[in-house]
Amino acid sequence: MKTAQFIPLIIITIFILIILTIISLLLMNNLIILIGNSMYPTINSTSVIKCVPQDNYSLNDIVCYYNGWQRVCHRIVGMFNYSWIMKGDNNNYTDYKMYTNKEISCKVVKIYK
Repeated sequence: MKTAQFIPLIIITIFILIILTIISLLLMNNLIILIGNSMYPTINSTSVIKCVPQDNYSLNDIVCYYNGWQRVCHRIVGMFNYSWIMKGDNNNYTDYKMYTNKEISCKVVKIYK
């Protein structure tokens, strides 16, 4: 084969390695790329956040949890019957479901805007 035929293969391989490196760095450092505007202006869409699991959470913490298959990051705004009430800063309403400490996956400790 001619050298010119290998160039697209080399470019694709380098691109895949870069993507895998970025993904592994995000996972190793508990980093999440946030998509959406429910936490605007506190967190902008496509901001990177650092999220760390905690044993307990507090009022006004920004936390991440799963709503079905989707990870959501919202603020804790209240408590009722040992469950936290959540709300996005940019939303006019609280979330329809409440979450216990065990259902929350992590607390946002750093926002990279």
